Amino acid sequence: KLIVDEETAWIVKRIFEYANAGMGTNKIATLFRQEQVPCPSWWLHQRGEKQYQKRFENPANKYEWSHTVIRNIIGNPLYLGHTVMCKTEIVFKVGKFKKVPEAEQIRVDNTHEPLVSQEVFDGANAKILSRRRDTTDNFVRAGEVWDVREGAGPALLDGETAQGLRLYHLCP
Repeated sequence: KLIVDEETAWIVKRIFEYANAGMGTNKIATLFRQEQVPCPSWWLHQRGEKQYQKRFENPANKYEWSHTVIRNIIGNPLYLGHTVMCKTEIVFKVGKFKKVPEAEQIRVDNTHEPLVSQEVFDGANAKILSRRRDTTDNFVRAGEVWDVREGAGPALLDGETAQGLRLYHLCP
């Protein structure tokens, strides 16, 4: 059974509070650096659970928070009191890990005391997800121009003719 680490629980709760208030992961990381809140890897190193000698030769690294770490904390159902197993698997003979689809992971609910409520967890995740950039291909890449014809989509400028006419290649 997992037990709450009272020494660091306040940090996780603050992350969820800030995210629920609409603060993004970069902003939370910056705030934690300014307030000198120790990062998770420092706690592991301090307790002898992981060795990060090189990283913490510089004492300022104790407060180096990553927006990715904060995003992972916000999305982790562990803080709801649930345990998820088999999230990764090793690729045979290659020795690399790959993510297992969520449908194939094993989730056991209510295995330990939650740090945050379902409402706080859902709110924080919804607000963080709403801040993400649109990943659909509806933006202009460098070197592209938009064809002005209705619905034509992006076009690449191929060059100009001797008469000064611009030639475009329509992108599918």
